[in-house]
Amino acid sequence: MNKRGKRYSVILNPAVLLVLLIASWISAGFISVPYTGGEWIPAVISFADISQMGESLSRYIATMLLIANAISLYAIGLKRLTTGANKFLLPVIYLLFVMISPASLRFSGAAAAAPLVLWSLYFSVSSKQSDLHFFISGFLASIAALFEPTLGLLVLLAVSVAFYSRGVNARSLVMMLTSVFLPLIFVISIRHLLFDDALLFAELYFEEFINISPLEFTIKSFADLVLYVAISIVLISAIWHIFQKMRGYKIEKARAISRFTLMLLTIIIVVFLFPVNSLSIAPVISIPVSVVINEYLLNYDKSNKHKIQWIILLALMLVARISEIIR
Repeated sequence: MNKRGKRYSVILNPAVLLVLLIASWISAGFISVPYTGGEWIPAVISFADISQMGESLSRYIATMLLIANAISLYAIGLKRLTTGANKFLLPVIYLLFVMISPASLRFSGAAAAAPLVLWSLYFSVSSKQSDLHFFISGFLASIAALFEPTLGLLVLLAVSVAFYSRGVNARSLVMMLTSVFLPLIFVISIRHLLFDDALLFAELYFEEFINISPLEFTIKSFADLVLYVAISIVLISAIWHIFQKMRGYKIEKARAISRFTLMLLTIIIVVFLFPVNSLSIAPVISIPVSVVINEYLLNYDKSNKHKIQWIILLALMLVARISEIIR
C-alpha cells in the first residue's frame, strides 16, 4: 500500500471511528428531542404501559438495544459477510449512522425491532437448506412488525425471498404462513384474555400497518440536506460496485449481501410511504446502509475514491451535528 493509501486508511480504523462515535453519542445529549413518554407499540402494549417510562430509562434501554444490534452485526459480519480482520468496522459504522438521528437514543418500536430484523435476515440466508431457519426467519420478521408496524413491507420481503429461494410448494407455504401469523395470533389472544379488546386491537394494528401518508420530508437545516444527498450518492456508488463484484463472492456471502441490498431498497420505499416514521426507524435503516457502505469501503480497489467519499461523509456528519447543537 502506498503512502496515500495508508493515509486514507486511518479513517477506516475502528479505534478512530469509535472516538467519533463516542463524541456523537455525547453530543446527542445536547440536542433537544421531544419526548412524549412513549409510542404505541403493539408487542409491548399488552404487557407494559410504556407511557410511564421516564426519559432516562428510555435512553438507557435504547442505548442497550443499539449496542445489542452492533454486537449482532459483528457476529453476522464474521459468519455471513466474511469481514475477517476488519470485523470491528461494520458495527462502528452502523452506530455512526444511527447517531445521525438523536431520536435513536429514545426507546422506540424501531429500536426493539432492529435486532429482530437483522437476525431474520441472517436465518433467511440459510432458509433454503433448513426448515428451522426458514421458520425462524419469518417468525422474527413478524415479531419485528409487532414492534414497528410500518416495517410490514420488510416482513413481506423476508418471507417472500426465503419462500422463493426454497421453491414454491405447499410445505413451505404452510410454514411461511404459520411463522408469520403465530406471533400476531398470540398477541391478539393475550388482548382477548386480559383486556377483552382483541378486535379493537387488531383494527388499530392493521390501520397502523397500512397507514400510508403523502410524501412529506422535513429538512431541519441545509447541513442535513447536504448530508442526506451525500449519503444517497455514496449508497448509489456502493450498490453499483456491489453488483459488479457479486459474481466473485462466495454463494453464502452473495445471498447475504443481496438480501441486505434488497432490505435497503425496501426501506427506501417505506420511508417514502411512511414519511412521519422515517426518522424514528433510523436503527433499522442504518442496518443495510452500514452493510452496503462497509462492503464498499473494504472491497473497492480501483482507487481511493471510496475513502475520500467516506471522509466527506464523516465531515458532513460533524457539520450537521454542530448545526443541530447551535440551532
